[in-house]
Amino acid sequence: MCKKRIKIMVSKLVLDILNRDSKHFNIARERLCNEVLIIFSIKNVQGIAREELDEKVYLQFTLNQSSSEYYGVICKDIDDEPKFLRSIFTSYIHLNPFYRESTLFKDKLIVLKDYCIRKERIHISIGNSFEAVFIEEIKRCQLTDYIKLETSKGEFYMNELRIIY
Repeated sequence: MCKKRIKIMVSKLVLDILNRDSKHFNIARERLCNEVLIIFSIKNVQGIAREELDEKVYLQFTLNQSSSEYYGVICKDIDDEPKFLRSIFTSYIHLNPFYRESTLFKDKLIVLKDYCIRKERIHISIGNSFEAVFIEEIKRCQLTDYIKLETSKGEFYMNELRIIY
């Protein structure tokens, strides 16, 4: 199956936030766009219509295989595909960073919350080091609005760590 390339006109704010989140989450913008497409279309955002007033730019990304199959299903009954896609990305960017991150990385957050509640040690990778830590608190960073973890080895943004086991 060939990959489909998506190109839609969006508000510059959409592109700015996607680029910022991509950098913060340390994932490629392509992957972020695919995740947003799937997760936020599932949340039935068609009813939310927000038009941005700033400069319009093109958002381009290639659908990965699973997104491509999903895209075919969700768009088969859509009359105005670009408008539908714009509504998905506009809905995404109107969320606070904490909610964007907790929606996109829900599975990771569930695991971390579970270890926090059970007060069990979790093995994580942060950069090039491996640590066994206790998660003391999961909170919203007051400066950035992204998810921050207070652990027995210090504070880390959720995106900075990888769960080992």
